[in-house]
Amino acid sequence: MSAVRETPSPGEPRIRRAVDAVAGRRDTGFERAVRPELGRTRWAAEHDCLVVVGEQGELFVTVLLDVLTGLVDTEQVAKTAAVAHSAGTAPAVRGVAAEAGAIAYERLPSTYHPLQPHHLREPEVLGAVAAVKRALHRGPAMPVDRDVFDEAEQWARLAIDAGADLPADFGWMRDRVRRIGAVLRAAGRDVLPCHRDGSPSNVLLGPGNDVRLVDFDIAGNADPHHDIAAMLVETCQLDDEWRLAAEIIDGRPDEQRLARYRLNAIADDLAVGTWAVLIGARGAAGFTGYGQWRLLRCRYALRHRLLDGWLRKA
Repeated sequence: MSAVRETPSPGEPRIRRAVDAVAGRRDTGFERAVRPELGRTRWAAEHDCLVVVGEQGELFVTVLLDVLTGLVDTEQVAKTAAVAHSAGTAPAVRGVAAEAGAIAYERLPSTYHPLQPHHLREPEVLGAVAAVKRALHRGPAMPVDRDVFDEAEQWARLAIDAGADLPADFGWMRDRVRRIGAVLRAAGRDVLPCHRDGSPSNVLLGPGNDVRLVDFDIAGNADPHHDIAAMLVETCQLDDEWRLAAEIIDGRPDEQRLARYRLNAIADDLAVGTWAVLIGARGAAGFTGYGQWRLLRCRYALRHRLLDGWLRKA
C-alpha cells in the first residue's frame, strides 16, 4: 500500500478523471502504488491503486476497473470501509467519487505491508489478523447484507448468460454447494459485519503485528464463519493445517467451527471462481485462469472424504 512501483500514463483518461474527481481538483499528481497481479492469489487485481498528493496530504486511491462496472457499488464500498474504520480495523476514508469508481483513503506509513499467503502460516500473524476480524464482527452494522451462497448463484447466472468458460461439471458443483448452503442455513448462522475478502494482500501488517483491513468491495453483514474461511482457504492446504489454524483462531479445538470453516471455504471457491471466470468473459486478462484454479480447488474439496462428516458436524 506504500511502495511506489510504477507510474501510469497521466494521459490515461479514465485514471485522470477518477483522480481529479476524488481529489476535488484538476491535474493532481499521482503514481501507481501497487502493480496488479493475478495468479493463484489476487494482488490489486480489481483496481488501479494510486498514491495521490492532495490537499489532505498523501492519499491512497483505488479506481475500479472498467470491466467491473455494474458489479461493484463504489458508494456502498466507501460506506462499509468507513464502518470498518469506526471499528478500528481499517484506514480512514478521505473521499469518494462514485461515478468514477474511485475512493481515497488515508495512506498508512511505509512500515505497513501487504501479506502473502505464507505470512498467515505464522501463528502470531494469523492470530493478529483473526483478532482484527473479530473486532470488526463486534463493530457497527454495515449498510448491506451478504451471503456467499447467494453470490455463488448470482455469479453462476451471469456467467452462464455471458457464455463464460465454465467446467463441464459446473452444474454438479453448483448443486453440491446448494446442499451445503441448505445445511448451514438450517443449522442457524450469525450475521455480523465482515470483511469477507480472503486475499492476503488485502490485509496490511504493521509494527507490533498491528493489522489493518483494506478493500471492502464484498464486505457486509454476513456469516463470520465465512469471513474466517475466506482467509484460511488461501493459506491452508492439508487437513492438519486447517485444524491448527482453526485452533489458533478459536483458542481451542472446536469440531463444529472447523466444519463450518471447511464448508464455507468450498462455497467461497465456487463463488469467487465463478466471478473470476465471468470477469474473464468480459475481457479482463488473467481472470479466467484464476477462476479455473478456484473451481478446481472447489471440485477437489467437494470430493473430500470428510465432506459428509463436516455436514453432520455443522
